Amino acid sequence: MKKTLFYKFAALCVLTSAAACTSTTRDQGIDSHELTSLSASVWVDPDGCKHWVVDDIIEGYMSPVLNLDGTPDCL
Repeated sequence: MKKTLFYKFAALCVLTSAAACTSTTRDQGIDSHELTSLSASVWVDPDGCKHWVVDDIIEGYMSPVLNLDGTPDCL
């Protein structure tokens, strides 16, 4: 009984996390437009890691700068 409940919970977690991973190239907010029309800047966090930052006044976007091997680019 406990194993079955665990497997159902694990499957639900996997499906939920997979549904949250969506990629978009279009802003879905009030001022909808292509994200490629925005210019990004670089922000360095307190740990020395770089992040791409785009400020759209109402919304903001940030993602880490990654090395070719997929690790974060930190100073």
